[in-house]
Amino acid sequence: MGCSPTTVGNELRRGTPPRKSHRGRTPGYSAKHGEAVYRFNRRCSRKPHKLHACEAFVSWVVTQVGE
Repeated sequence: MGCSPTTVGNELRRGTPPRKSHRGRTPGYSAKHGEAVYRFNRRCSRKPHKLHACEAFVSWVVTQVGE
């Protein structure tokens, strides 16, 4: 495949949903599920930008500079 075995293992772990019960077949790999888990993890992995914490101050500065 031309990529690290760890990368393949991570993708298989992301794309295989957890087993809901001990009976029946083991769940199979789903590319859609893997992509959804990847996007969710990427969205949650970044720290929020500091400007979002002080929006009132930023809007005040904008009004002061605009005058």
